[in-house]
Amino acid sequence: MTFTNTCCAPLQQDFIIYLKMDTKILLALTTMSVIICLRFTAVSSLPTAAEGPGTLETSFEPLRQKRHMACKPYSRAQLVRKLNRLGNKPGASWYGGYNRRYMAITENEACKFPSLVTTVSGASPLNVSSIRHIPLRVPTKVGTLTSRANCRKATDAGLLRMCSACPAVTFLGHDRIPSYINEVTCGEATCASGMSGMCQNTVMHQQFLYKTGRCNPHTGYEELKPYTQAIRVCCECMLFPN
Repeated sequence: MTFTNTCCAPLQQDFIIYLKMDTKILLALTTMSVIICLRFTAVSSLPTAAEGPGTLETSFEPLRQKRHMACKPYSRAQLVRKLNRLGNKPGASWYGGYNRRYMAITENEACKFPSLVTTVSGASPLNVSSIRHIPLRVPTKVGTLTSRANCRKATDAGLLRMCSACPAVTFLGHDRIPSYINEVTCGEATCASGMSGMCQNTVMHQQFLYKTGRCNPHTGYEELKPYTQAIRVCCECMLFPN
């Protein structure tokens, strides 16, 4: 007599179907894992087997060089000494060196600038008694900020100027040493009182420094180069020739 286990046939069929489904799921998961690994390698720039292990070390080499090439900044005292040496060189401006009346290394120093607008027409800008201490605004961007409210058309003695003079502060940028200069700008373009002429600034030239963005390989400090900076010190009426 032969017995047929008919009750187990449905279970065997279900097991086979389940096994096939597990195989498909496993194959899909394996494929997804391979794709994710390939994407991670491309995005993270990790070296593949073909590239070799040395590729990652090479890619980090510029970063190591940048760390080693970090420049040492100069202190304020060192910068002042450098500027003073520039002013003492032959052919430099007569005013020479670092002058706090006309230049400032920091914004706080620039806020203490005196007004260069003199009380006597034609007085020397170096005349301390003729300088008024008027609070000046300091620009936060590269450029000149003129205090129009403090422009002077007449002297204390009642003498009229042909051109009004206005105190101004100029920000040259943090790559310039000094970064701020104290100046005088003209209040108008043409001379007053019917005079046929133009208002023009008189300037003095000063030796400043600028940062090149490189390091000095011998000292490790940031590299500085000299350049000539014009500073406007007064405003005069220049007459047209007849």
